[in-house]
Amino acid sequence: MTTPGAVAAALGLAALAAAAWFIDAPLWRTLAVVALGVIGAYWLLRKSPAPTAQTSATALGPVADDPEAQALVHTLNAEFGSLCQASTEELTRVSTLLAQAIERLIKNFSGINSHIQNQHELTLCITKGSCQGPQQEVNFHEFIQNTSDTLESFVNNTLQTSKRAMGLVETMDSISGQVAYMQGILGEIEGIAKQTNLLALNASIEAARAGEAGRGFAVVADEVRNLSLRTNQFSHDIRERMVQVEGSLAEAHEAISAVASTDMNFALQSKQTVQDTLHHVEQVNTSMSEAAGQINQHAQEVETLVNDAVTALQFQDMTSQLIAHTLDRIRTIQEIATSADEAVKNVGNAEAFHNARNRVHEALERNRARLNPVSQESLESGGIELF
Repeated sequence: MTTPGAVAAALGLAALAAAAWFIDAPLWRTLAVVALGVIGAYWLLRKSPAPTAQTSATALGPVADDPEAQALVHTLNAEFGSLCQASTEELTRVSTLLAQAIERLIKNFSGINSHIQNQHELTLCITKGSCQGPQQEVNFHEFIQNTSDTLESFVNNTLQTSKRAMGLVETMDSISGQVAYMQGILGEIEGIAKQTNLLALNASIEAARAGEAGRGFAVVADEVRNLSLRTNQFSHDIRERMVQVEGSLAEAHEAISAVASTDMNFALQSKQTVQDTLHHVEQVNTSMSEAAGQINQHAQEVETLVNDAVTALQFQDMTSQLIAHTLDRIRTIQEIATSADEAVKNVGNAEAFHNARNRVHEALERNRARLNPVSQESLESGGIELF
């Protein structure tokens, strides 16, 4: 049976809870004090048997007849309502702020992940040279190989040209030898012409000695002499032309030899230089490929970290459930406070008091039956399923 002392104790606990509202205490401390006051007060009511009209009038008569006690109960109920309303609004605002902040963070992390993937694709594009699409894709290794093959062909053609030039030099040497041989033959022809001229001169002298009988022979000797002179002049002209040809051949021989030597040396030096350059480019390409592989590994690690961060940011689901559970508890406190106020107002009416008291008991039972939806105490994997 609820005695006036029990009611006074309940009101004392409620007064203690209300006093915490006027103290500069944190929200959760205030809620704890309020819950302590309300639960303590109505725990006393719960422990008492069901009231009757006589017991209500007898036990709570002093409260019903005391205006100050009723005013205190009404004041406490108003303070409880104000406290619960403010707590509800603050928790709702916290839930909204959390949802907005987490949404922005998830969007930002997703943007970071997207930019990292784009950076990775651009890196592969640079290292593989595949930025122009599948139809125009040019592999950097293939480009180096094609360039090497082209330069190799160019060097080989240059070497072949140099070899042909050396063959021309040998041909020029052969022609020079033949020209020298022809000059020797011209020397023989000139010697024969000179001897013929001497013989014609001797024949003319002998014809002059013979007198009239040798006149015809003198005419023949003169013609032979003229022929030898013409032959000598012709041989002289040929020799001059052969000398000019020999000079031209010597110049051509020198020029072709210089070209052949220069082309071959340049081709060999160029071939070595190109091979060294392509080898260096191949090393650079290998280094770039290795760097691209490392960038890909870092991108995957960053993607994993971003995904873990996004998963961790889903704590908003847990906090939302906890806030909703707390809001339900605050509503229960409001319901209990309202029912207690009605019980005090109807303390002289046994039936109304009994109904109000039953509502308090029902609210307490619902609060006990309500399970906390979040059992985790950290962000490690737990028993709830994140969205």
